[in-house]
Amino acid sequence: MVPATDALRYVSAYPGTVLNALSLAASPESFLWWRWRDLLLSAGDPAALRTHLLVERWTLDEHAMPSALFADVVDLYREDRFLRGTLRVEGQTAEKPVLAVVDPESDVVPPSSVMPFLDALPHRNWTLLHYEPDIGVALRHVGVLAGRNAHSLLWPEILAWIRTSSPGFDT
Repeated sequence: MVPATDALRYVSAYPGTVLNALSLAASPESFLWWRWRDLLLSAGDPAALRTHLLVERWTLDEHAMPSALFADVVDLYREDRFLRGTLRVEGQTAEKPVLAVVDPESDVVPPSSVMPFLDALPHRNWTLLHYEPDIGVALRHVGVLAGRNAHSLLWPEILAWIRTSSPGFDT
């Protein structure tokens, strides 16, 4: 019998529509209802509406995910490599320090799932930041990248953490 992740590699790529359908099935709240809510909330704010529409356009780009990457991501989550200390990046074990960013309203990665992970790390060298949700991001989990609050409040904190945690890294 072929292991599930090996079977995932038989397809050359997974189209964006498949990934969107899987996301919708996993969390209709985040991938359907939140989008409509955000559109309505953004309607009166031209900048928020522009960002919302750009994020929606991005979701329709339909760039296929290579099957090897898709299978690797499935393995990463299924085997919990980071927490077990077996995640390797460029031949080295991925270790501390750890920065986690949570959206208190997220149901894709709820804060209640992040804290047990951080508490289970074999070291205490971690930092937790909170993203304050805002409108115009279409998909809540994209807010940390595209949201106004992310740009004005969160990213300066992230960059400061990187400077402190990674000597010699110039941001």
